[in-house]
Amino acid sequence: MTARLKAKWAAGLGRKLSGKLDVYVGASDTFFLTNAVMDLQDWATDPALSPPWGGEIVIGAHDGRGYEHCFNGFLPDGAPAPNAVTREIYVTKFLPRMAKRWAAAAPAGASMEWHEY
Repeated sequence: MTARLKAKWAAGLGRKLSGKLDVYVGASDTFFLTNAVMDLQDWATDPALSPPWGGEIVIGAHDGRGYEHCFNGFLPDGAPAPNAVTREIYVTKFLPRMAKRWAAAAPAGASMEWHEY
């Protein structure tokens, strides 16, 4: 994935995806994706990247970059918690972020009734 993003980012893919991609992976990922995501993070956080990545990349416990396998973030107060707790708040954590993105990308004149809920 990183190779394709690198190859096409400056040619227009970056303009389409900047700020739209969030990646979460644990240190003991079942399919050994951690190192690949670390490569992505190294590239995506380069200050010279244009347009900037604009998304979030959270990696599990590896050299202080995060926490356990499948770690998905923090409690609303910012404290880290085990997956047994954080997986119960997926909807409250991610749905508001998704709604904000959808509202920002809505076409002119689109019905925004749903945004009031």
